[in-house]
Amino acid sequence: MARVSIYDIKTASREKREGWKEIQNNEIVAKANEVAAKAKDIPNELLSAWDKESIRLAAELAAKDSLEQLKREIARILELAGEHYGINEKQFWQRYHAQQKAKRDE
Repeated sequence: MARVSIYDIKTASREKREGWKEIQNNEIVAKANEVAAKAKDIPNELLSAWDKESIRLAAELAAKDSLEQLKREIARILELAGEHYGINEKQFWQRYHAQQKAKRDE
């Protein structure tokens, strides 16, 4: 990634900040995949408890970043369709909880 000047950081548009975040997320996922691949080549008995936990944490962070990216892409699709992700999500949870309550009340 190229160096970013302080001026660019202070005056960055929303799109530019989102682009930086996406680049960082992609890097996290790529590095976590590299770590997982390398860890498979190392015998399990050579890895310490911390090694195993740090590999698990890296995979968890990558999964969270992938999930965030997926949610942003879904939100963009909904936006293009004239919908709003947050409002649709709120309506979904209201219906979901109402259905769960109805099932419990049966």
